[in-house]
Amino acid sequence: MIRIDLSADALAHSHFAISPVTVTVDLLMALHEHPAGVPNKFRDGAVKALTGAGFGTLNTLGAPGAHGYCPDFLRPIPNAHIGDLDDELHTITTTGTDRVRHEIDIISGGGKLPGKLARATEQGERQLTQAVADQLARLFHTVIAPDWPRIRDRLEADIAARARVAVTGGLKAAIDSLDQCVVWNGDGIDISLRYPHPRGARIAERYIVFQPSPWFHRTRFAIDPPGSPDRRSPIIHYPAKPDRRTGRDQRGRRPAATGLGEVMGETRALILAELGAGATTAEVAGRLRVARSTASHHLQLLYRAGLVDRRRDGKHVVYRRARLTAIDE
Repeated sequence: MIRIDLSADALAHSHFAISPVTVTVDLLMALHEHPAGVPNKFRDGAVKALTGAGFGTLNTLGAPGAHGYCPDFLRPIPNAHIGDLDDELHTITTTGTDRVRHEIDIISGGGKLPGKLARATEQGERQLTQAVADQLARLFHTVIAPDWPRIRDRLEADIAARARVAVTGGLKAAIDSLDQCVVWNGDGIDISLRYPHPRGARIAERYIVFQPSPWFHRTRFAIDPPGSPDRRSPIIHYPAKPDRRTGRDQRGRRPAATGLGEVMGETRALILAELGAGATTAEVAGRLRVARSTASHHLQLLYRAGLVDRRRDGKHVVYRRARLTAIDE
């Protein structure tokens, strides 16, 4: 087990985020660790791309080594709730050389590096990070980009669901809902491990970034040990809730029905639950941590279906849940 101690200030600054680069790197790791759990479309597309020319360095780095380790510099912390691909790739290319060298040394374990990676490192850390960023960009645009809006919508819906749990049950309930191996211990977070972790059993952090993963079926994390170059806060990658369009999870299984969310989609069910006292589009977006355009789209659908009413209040339009016996009584 690894324990992450969080002060009240650290907990207040912990947040959820979505990263297009991390989604791409996580796909690589999932292909190496549990390929059967990756949907056929993405597995076949990624395998086809990676077996072609020009992905050798990325394919080697993305393969989890000892203790499932993958270089953490491949997963930059997003600068916004939803990271920008180009910004994140730039962060990779400007990673400090000391950090890159340190993480490559972890991969080697004091021995020799795989051939392709050894040749890439001989050209220097800057050339290595630029090559990896270029390959990540090509893999994202080839395999992820055509479905990125749907993937992003699924991850936003997951975060909205966690926010709803926090509203009704508190932050402890939201953290405990992430995965069975992630538990709030009263002073921080405990993560159960399948193996002893070489980075230490207990650390204190300034904050944590939680990122839902569309590919993982168990929680992964990126945690820098004390003394690491350019040390950053941990990222916890937890399994996202099932895709509400297909109803299937990372392993392709269909879960049991979940009430209104199963009928109308989780985001609209959450929005409908928020409208008992009325709210504007901006307020709904803020409460559920989704884009304003996403909230507006779902509100319009609910309005046309007769499930919500709306009225103008000055410069704002306020939506309120319509009186329906099945919902309000």
